[in-house]
Amino acid sequence: MNVKNNRRAKMTKEMLKESLLELMRTTPLPKISIRTLCEHADINRSTFYKYYGSQYDLFHAIEDDLLLRIDETLATLDQDPADNSAPLISLLDYLKENLEICQLLMTSDVDPEFPKKLLFRTSIQSTINESLSKYSKTMDLYLREYLLAGEFRIIHQWLQRDCKESSESIVKLLISLGNATINPSFDIDVFT
Repeated sequence: MNVKNNRRAKMTKEMLKESLLELMRTTPLPKISIRTLCEHADINRSTFYKYYGSQYDLFHAIEDDLLLRIDETLATLDQDPADNSAPLISLLDYLKENLEICQLLMTSDVDPEFPKKLLFRTSIQSTINESLSKYSKTMDLYLREYLLAGEFRIIHQWLQRDCKESSESIVKLLISLGNATINPSFDIDVFT
């Protein structure tokens, strides 16, 4: 009986997530009512409130699911210490495979912390930490914020353009720009 209820709860949550994402294709999240969401998912409002307090809670659950799957994907990597691009390539490949949901999450203004959540994966941060280790903690803080904002905007633009370039070329650009930021004498040789 308990397995059946767990399966039903999981199915209901998935229906709600899919419905919210479908509605977000045409309507900003603040304008999606619980009533509309429940009608679209074909469930009762009481069922919705059994699992979520608001459409924002549901949105954050979708974000959390995506980030968990990204962490699972990155955890399966065989890390080569000499190749710091592998985690970023893997992240971009995952985003590309899940393009529609990523576009919706990244273009939504609902969670201004999403860029940090996305790029603060442990394997990605270790790459940045390596580069910033020679700076004071204060400078490290500023450079980290600058790099993360720039990386996010590049990834965001890449997703908006339907990932026309390869993950590898975008990662090469990110690493080159990061190196040039940290070491101004670094030669940016990305598109050759």
